[in-house]
Amino acid sequence: MPAKRKTVNASEEEAISLQAILQDDGNSERDSYSSVDSVAIQRLIYCISSLGGMVTFWYDSNNSRLCFSMRLFGGQRSYQIDDATQFPAVSESVVSKLTPVMVSKKLSPPQPLKQAQKDEK
Repeated sequence: MPAKRKTVNASEEEAISLQAILQDDGNSERDSYSSVDSVAIQRLIYCISSLGGMVTFWYDSNNSRLCFSMRLFGGQRSYQIDDATQFPAVSESVVSKLTPVMVSKKLSPPQPLKQAQKDEK
């Protein structure tokens, strides 16, 4: 006769929560994407995704850098940013180069950064 299986109580399975596991340590003093201008991130994602590309964001904890990589038109480009305040400068240079391509493909370009920031508030 097979051994009797132990029944698992549903409340025991839920005792460990995803929120508790992924909770950020409040003592960390590193840059993170939470301190980056969200409008700059949105504009970058909009430009690349509307042209059929993909953007990936991550934090390089070994070098304390914010990183993003984009795939577009069969190519890939990665950027490493040392300070969160530098992110808009890097992302806006990419957006400014992609905006004429969007216009040539009859896609609506993103709003100017300053106008988009006012609309978000």
